[in-house]
Amino acid sequence: MHIASLFPPPVIRTERVLLRQIEFKDLNALYEIFSDERVMEYWSSVPYTSIEQADQLISHIQTGYEEESFLQLGIEHIESKRLVGTATLHAIQQQCSRAELGYALHPAFWGQGLMHEALTALIRYAFDQANLLRIEADIEPNNTASAKALVRLGFEKEGYFPSRWVVNGVVSDSEMYGLVNANFKL
Repeated sequence: MHIASLFPPPVIRTERVLLRQIEFKDLNALYEIFSDERVMEYWSSVPYTSIEQADQLISHIQTGYEEESFLQLGIEHIESKRLVGTATLHAIQQQCSRAELGYALHPAFWGQGLMHEALTALIRYAFDQANLLRIEADIEPNNTASAKALVRLGFEKEGYFPSRWVVNGVVSDSEMYGLVNANFKL
């Protein structure tokens, strides 16, 4: 079974967020998110130190859209009309009908349930529209907030990988979570 195309990138509206394509108008918002040490604490790269890095990210995202290789959507807070995060399906495996999930949210919006709302909508789209069978998420074990968020979405912890990442010379472990289409209940 092959997955249906995730492209062109969808626009997904929920009660409080709009998942949409990331554009160059989002440059400053992306820099603000990815330069924040709190956001990047458990990320697989260091915080951005220049606006050019955010510009390169947008170019990379645009290429992903064009090549249909990964889907990174902006999370726009509807009330403020502000881009507050990203939600991503990457490492898409056509033959196996699976992808990996990634996400980031500006700290000013933590604890409000916005990421849960955004990820629920993206996962529903991935399972219902693109026919994915499985979605995986790789997190740093100390990232307990992310682990709780994944479990709340129905993901199950499936594995532990010691010394999986090296970021800025620091070695860290990884936990793998998985969600199967048939088990998604939200």
